[in-house]
Amino acid sequence: MQVSWTYSKHSYEEATIEQVAESYMRSLREIIAHCGLAETGGFTVSDFPLAKLNEEKLAQLGSLLNRRAAKVDPNLKSPPATNQF
Repeated sequence: MQVSWTYSKHSYEEATIEQVAESYMRSLREIIAHCGLAETGGFTVSDFPLAKLNEEKLAQLGSLLNRRAAKVDPNLKSPPATNQF
């Protein structure tokens, strides 16, 4: 990922833009850290735009795949949470 900042030096001071850029990067790092957490995993309908799924259909698909995964791996204590297949 690459981010470039352009701004009018007549409208903004460099220090102001540096603060905005630092805030942006801090927020981006927080999002990345959040997405890396195990409990954050899963899918949304926007992950599969060509499938034209709604939330209900995605949940059904997730449940089906989780049940099949449990059959394949009998050591699986419980299926993963819905939408985390």
